[in-house]
Amino acid sequence: MEQRLTLLVGRKTYSVVTSLGEERAREVSEVVRQVLDQTDPSLSQEERLFLVSMLLASQMVHLRERLEILAGPEGEESS
Repeated sequence: MEQRLTLLVGRKTYSVVTSLGEERAREVSEVVRQVLDQTDPSLSQEERLFLVSMLLASQMVHLRERLEILAGPEGEESS
């Protein structure tokens, strides 16, 4: 079920409609805030959020690679 939530990220409050539960949406928002806190506060919100997106995407790629290694050959899809 979709719901509208208000989330504070960095210097702005965002009103979003999401199918995530409120608890999960706030958990995800907190992860973004934690990474955002590691960026230079003198940068603009847009620059900081871009850096956050790049860092989180890099972490996702790394985790995907690790999962593929852990899954081994039996985890690979056949072509």
